[in-house]
Amino acid sequence: MHSRMKALKDHYILCGFGRVGEEVAREFVSRDLPFVVVETNQEAIERAERHGYLLLIGDATNDEILKAAGVERATCLLAASDSDAGNAFIVLTARALNTGLFIVARAAYPENEQRMLRAGANRVFSPYTVAGRQMALSALHPIVVEFIDTLATRKDGAPVLAEMEVRGIGPPRPHHPRRVAHPALGRSAGLAASQRRAESRPGERHRPRGRRPGHRDGPGGGPGGNPAGPWIKPTVLDPTRPTRGSR
Repeated sequence: MHSRMKALKDHYILCGFGRVGEEVAREFVSRDLPFVVVETNQEAIERAERHGYLLLIGDATNDEILKAAGVERATCLLAASDSDAGNAFIVLTARALNTGLFIVARAAYPENEQRMLRAGANRVFSPYTVAGRQMALSALHPIVVEFIDTLATRKDGAPVLAEMEVRGIGPPRPHHPRRVAHPALGRSAGLAASQRRAESRPGERHRPRGRRPGHRDGPGGGPGGNPAGPWIKPTVLDPTRPTRGSR
């Protein structure tokens, strides 16, 4: 287990294996993502062991425990314990050890969300707030909610969403492939979908949309036979190679 832990890179650190943490782990497994669970509760430890998850027994607010979990090499840390105070300390500790780490925190009480953000979290979720909002949206806009959920999660060749982070690209490029969804760059200045001169910046996260290889349009293909563009595999852009379709 120690060798597996040392080999982890660009992985996810899941601090807390309660009901929320277990659901997060299940999602990671379904997407074949590398992760390690950090936990001290004996009952939670036994459940994680039954699932066969990579497990580190220890307090996630401890510097040495997070270092053992590979926090300096990780892509993301999730503070998902049942304690808001504990999660805040986990966020503070992780942020001090890795300033570039993406941190997601759980807040049982909505009033603690801002405290988590000030502690260094990038995203904070209150399970009760999220569940309530999702239920309300499902009641008000059931078709839209179902469509968005399907778009993001289907694996049968229909359109899906993906994401890739730009870590460094050298000199600006004139444009990306035409079918990359530029409005999904997350930049405050809106970009038209037809705009071809969109520059990527280090740290931005691209969300390309498209079809998996072999997916056909029309009957038996995408919903309504509407082309969704080629499937784009998430990857880090290589500044030494020209972007296909660029001039």
